[in-house]
Amino acid sequence: MTFLQSVGLTRFQRSALWLGMCALPAWAGAAACDTQSYIANGTATYQMVSPAGKTTIVSKAVVKGSSVQVTSTIDGNSTNMVWNCTAKGMTASLPTGKATASFDLGFLPPSSAWKVGYSWTSTGKISGMAGMTINTSTRSKITASERVTTPAGTFTALRVESTSASTVQLPPGMQADAMSKAMNSTTTSTAWYAKGVGTVKSTSPESKFTMTLIKFVR
Repeated sequence: MTFLQSVGLTRFQRSALWLGMCALPAWAGAAACDTQSYIANGTATYQMVSPAGKTTIVSKAVVKGSSVQVTSTIDGNSTNMVWNCTAKGMTASLPTGKATASFDLGFLPPSSAWKVGYSWTSTGKISGMAGMTINTSTRSKITASERVTTPAGTFTALRVESTSASTVQLPPGMQADAMSKAMNSTTTSTAWYAKGVGTVKSTSPESKFTMTLIKFVR
């Protein structure tokens, strides 16, 4: 959350952007409209721990044919997002007030490819946030199948290690100060995904961020 706060977005926008960014690897397993593999109908409750403290996030997913409707609630604010299956994969438009944050996820691997040793690259573009454009490129690799225990239970999960590079294009007239330069960065993260559930745990050492599934109800 530190990055989002530094941009100066509203709490509503921060929660929406957080949902989109955290969801990218999870929905990668749902390509080719195979939405039941790494995302399923149900309500997931997470505890997010960062230098700012602890936050509870509730994410409700409803699968309808080739689309997934998601409502995420954080800090008392809810964000609605619909992901649709297209010829190139899963895409989504996320309304954020007067602007629209558009996500172009590019290549997404099919669920059948989710095996230890498989790797892929996902690209993303977020526009319409405070006049900025954020481009991301994430290289992910499935490194192991592990047993992961959280307050929600014990899961057999795939461990995915990712390296993400982000660049920020500022609106005309805005100077590239130290803050904006810091946004152009590379981060690493590790996440564990359980089939039929989705993300059960994720960590990012650079941002000192940990997200853990504490409850899942179908």
